[in-house]
Amino acid sequence: MHSIWLVLLLSVLSSSVGAGTLGDLTYKIAEGRVAITACSDSAEGDLVIPNKIEGLPVTSIGSYAFSYCSSLTSITIPNSVTSIGVSAFSGCGSLTSITIPEGVTSIGDGAFGECTSLTSITIGDSVTSIGEAAFYYCTSLTSITIGDSVTSIGDRAFEGCDSLTSITIPEAFHSKAEAIRLIIRRLWPDGFFLPSSVTRTPELSIRLPLQLILTGAQNAEAVIEVTESLNQPWAEWRTVVIGEDGWIKIDLDEGTERRFYRVRE
Repeated sequence: MHSIWLVLLLSVLSSSVGAGTLGDLTYKIAEGRVAITACSDSAEGDLVIPNKIEGLPVTSIGSYAFSYCSSLTSITIPNSVTSIGVSAFSGCGSLTSITIPEGVTSIGDGAFGECTSLTSITIGDSVTSIGEAAFYYCTSLTSITIGDSVTSIGDRAFEGCDSLTSITIPEAFHSKAEAIRLIIRRLWPDGFFLPSSVTRTPELSIRLPLQLILTGAQNAEAVIEVTESLNQPWAEWRTVVIGEDGWIKIDLDEGTERRFYRVRE
């Protein structure tokens, strides 16, 4: 009887902890879940991470797993993944686009840092946190869509993203002015402007360089305020009137050299 139980115990242990390789991927198994831990330096082109390995779900991309895999141009992350580790894809200089699937809840510090060919990012609605320097120096990044569940964005998350021209922030943030200001400060630490809507809209859009688009009811007024430093008081710059089409475009660098702008609602 004792020998039978010993065999069963060994069988359970061997199925709950292990490691192996699959193509260019190295992985480990623990507690019935698979984590991708490394990728071959020779990997190139399009790479698809399977949602299961050895019949078990792939739930995480480990820290530095794909770091400096410079020949990968596309990576598909399965919906089974819930976390992306520290610097998981950092230095993937040929990676042009990536979609963060709905299952992911956290993006680690520096996860996509120095992905210099990355042009667009879609962050799924399940993501709640974006780590520090997560997209640090993604110099080709032009647009980003932040999902509805994001509640925290780390310092320097988008530092050095000099090509960034638009960002879509979920409607939930419209009623959280301080949260919006925090996001913009971390996107552009050297200065920001805060677009807003006189009426509620599905998206809050930011366009660079220094151009503000306000939407709202026809003939509604909005006050734009400016300051040279966040430590100084805000001062009224100009009052604008929403046009007949329900929007107005303002060049923020016209007639002022102030670095910070906001709309008083």
